[in-house]
Amino acid sequence: MTEEPAPQGQQPPSGEQPPSVEYPPSVEYPPPGQFPQPQFNFTPQPPMPIRNHLGWAIAGMLLFWPLGIPALVKCVEVAPLWYQGNYRGAEDSSRAAKNWGKAGVITGAVLYGLLFLLMIVYFIAFFAMINQMRQEMPY
Repeated sequence: MTEEPAPQGQQPPSGEQPPSVEYPPSVEYPPPGQFPQPQFNFTPQPPMPIRNHLGWAIAGMLLFWPLGIPALVKCVEVAPLWYQGNYRGAEDSSRAAKNWGKAGVITGAVLYGLLFLLMIVYFIAFFAMINQMRQEMPY
């Protein structure tokens, strides 16, 4: 014969004891006016991560993207390395991001400057050619 649990709100059949329930040990509260001190395993960490030089990376991406991509990659590596506790690696990535970004900005500025000068030379030559053709044409 199988024993079925008694439906809720009803007593078990006579002669049977309800199953015993084990309660967790009681919580000891501190006396009134005193509070327990929290226990933390705190590892000191420098307060703020170092700069990741995102501005240099974005400027490098805008002016000369082949050098801006490594700058952006190194820029993104800084915070995870810092929070993992690899402070030296974070500093190296920060420095590399700054260097790559500056290289991209300088290279892009030089190339755009050369392009601008080349356009000026082109327009001067174009107008000189037009002027020469105009003088040679008989009216």
